[in-house]
Amino acid sequence: MLAGFLEIDHRSRGVSRKSHQAKAREIFALPCVALAFSLKPFDDCYLMFLSRSVVASAILIPTLVFAGANPPQAPKKPHEITEVGHTRNDPFFWLREKDNPEVLKYLEAENRYTESVLKHIGKLQETLYNEMRGRIQESDVSVPEKIDDYYYYSRTETGKQYGIYCRKKGSLDAKEEVLLDENDSGSFAWANDNKTFFYDQLDDARRPYKALKHVLGTSVDQDPTVYEEKDARFFLEISKSRNEKLILVSVESELSSEVRFLDADRPDGELTLIRPRENDLLYEVENHGDRFFIVTNENAKNFKIIETPVASPGKEHWKDFIPYDPGQN
Repeated sequence: MLAGFLEIDHRSRGVSRKSHQAKAREIFALPCVALAFSLKPFDDCYLMFLSRSVVASAILIPTLVFAGANPPQAPKKPHEITEVGHTRNDPFFWLREKDNPEVLKYLEAENRYTESVLKHIGKLQETLYNEMRGRIQESDVSVPEKIDDYYYYSRTETGKQYGIYCRKKGSLDAKEEVLLDENDSGSFAWANDNKTFFYDQLDDARRPYKALKHVLGTSVDQDPTVYEEKDARFFLEISKSRNEKLILVSVESELSSEVRFLDADRPDGELTLIRPRENDLLYEVENHGDRFFIVTNENAKNFKIIETPVASPGKEHWKDFIPYDPGQN
């Protein structure tokens, strides 16, 4: 959970200024590391320099210097891919094979190498992680809001990353009813009737694969499935258009995607498919009025914008909104 550069408050934990200065000079004295910093005005700019550079350098530079020269190397295996009239070779395509023992062996080697490279800062990582976590109130409850006969609120639990949305009937002392636990879900969107929402469900591999609908006042055990993605390569996401007119249910793999939608004013309606998935076709959708504006890579390596009617959004009605420029990144 701890990655990248870290900013540390210079006042925390009473760390002495002298020890940081000594540490900084040790870092800058490392061989084969050229840094364009001057320590001359160190005392004058100490606070800013410490929070931005010294701590980050203390973590990163020794890792780069002592990482070693022999990280695992994935074998190259020729694999031709032909798309839009062009053939290219992807020598690492075989790494997509999740059940391939050779892939698992390589990933395990990568993990071992990472652990060995970062071993010398293991205690520092643990210290920083515990300090940051200690400043967070992990278990918390929002102020309840009474709507009709129910009190609605959200809460968080220690050790869980996401919120839990609940309600109680009649009194705050009543039995709690969990409406949505985001720790078991990845995305959700409210319909415009303010009582219906759509949410996804995770499978055993923590992949969002099913979209369900819940109506406030009903049991979650009765929530109907509005879409289920059975292909394990695809991840499902539920969202709402920016103009709040449509509920969007998207599924996407690395090389393909498809989007379904329904009217947010009519949550009991059926999902409509915009365009079926195709190999090497990616697209994302936004709505404005009676048109969809779609970003896609169809015949456009660097993607382009097309438009299509909401009433008939199929492939045959797609047309360029902005002409594709192959030289534009």
